[in-house]
Amino acid sequence: LTVPIQALDQMRPLLGVKFGVMISIAKYY
Repeated sequence: LTVPIQALDQMRPLLGVKFGVMISIAKYY
């Protein structure tokens, strides 16, 4: 990912639950 994980964590509530789950899964890869 080109975007820092911390930034994704902050944006997660704005992106919605479904996308938030995808981000959480992506953190393990």
